[in-house]
Amino acid sequence: MRLESKHFKKIIFLSDSKSSPTNIPLKLAKSIKDKYDNYEISFYNLNLLNVIKIISLSFQEILYKRYIVIQSHHPKSLIFLIIHKLILKILFVDNLFTCHVFLCELRRFSKIQKNIFKFSRFFVNDYCCVAEELQFTWSSFLKRDVNFVKIGITREEENLIKNSSIKSINTSKISNKKKEFRITWIGRLEKIKRPIYFLRAFQKIELKNDLKLNVRIAGSGSLLPELKKEIKKYKIKFKDKSSYISIDYLGFLDEIEKINLIASTDLYINTSYSEGCLIAAMEFISNPYCKLILPNIKSLNSIYKCERVDFFNREKVDDLSKIINKNIDLFQTNNLIKNDNVYPKDYEEYFLDKAAESFLKVYDKSHLN
Repeated sequence: MRLESKHFKKIIFLSDSKSSPTNIPLKLAKSIKDKYDNYEISFYNLNLLNVIKIISLSFQEILYKRYIVIQSHHPKSLIFLIIHKLILKILFVDNLFTCHVFLCELRRFSKIQKNIFKFSRFFVNDYCCVAEELQFTWSSFLKRDVNFVKIGITREEENLIKNSSIKSINTSKISNKKKEFRITWIGRLEKIKRPIYFLRAFQKIELKNDLKLNVRIAGSGSLLPELKKEIKKYKIKFKDKSSYISIDYLGFLDEIEKINLIASTDLYINTSYSEGCLIAAMEFISNPYCKLILPNIKSLNSIYKCERVDFFNREKVDDLSKIINKNIDLFQTNNLIKNDNVYPKDYEEYFLDKAAESFLKVYDKSHLN
């Protein structure tokens, strides 16, 4: 597909993080590249060599009298955008269209970072965010219009997860292993994601009959040593439950391992204190047999509200324990989902091919004419 634009040819997605299968800027870059053939799409993680490359590309576009689009998604990348735009303004050159995307809540950032965001208003052409609630808070904070662009996963990822899930459930039925309830936590092992909080919720889990819980934790981060200690302490403290509740740390998973984990999950739990659109939830909800428990954050509630999702009070671990117990009871009584409300209302709107189209419309708005 071609989307003609006389304004710009090069689009750069800039990230503070290195390329990885979960990197949102990289996934967006690939989605636009796959769908549109008349743009030169690049992804760069922020380092000195890449900064030199990007500046060089900007000045090359001056010769062709074309805009270059640079989209940042993190604070450090935004600082680079500000500096780069300032240099071009001093040189009386204005061929750089800048866009910054807010992926999470305002509350997550420090006072210094918030001041940088306010200062960026003079250098950023357009802002975007990934949830309706974020649009309201960031617009109010910046006193600027902020675009809401729905970001999720690719259709290929959704199909792969769904097909793998169907295969997994059929295998379980044949091998008669459904007396095991599989719970998954996956993410960065950092304070904001609260993996230790997740473990605390299992201190009040009640089991009936011969059901076994298989709790799987995957990811990497600075809290890994603490997490391993907590798992060990849990197993010692609750010996009477250890034969019924297994807690396993799986490490950092590659894409195939992650899809297999999602496909074999009965209940996905996220315990983050702050989130934006939570791509992981979009992945797990693509497994039609999986239930989800998410923190009751406004942005998540507006995106994922449906029969398969429960929301807990993020301030109360007892509330999380209570909802886990409820899902265990439903599983034990084979209380399967019986109506059509199993996907969020706007589920189809969150695929990345639609996000790619939305971003291109933002770039090509009237102020580039």
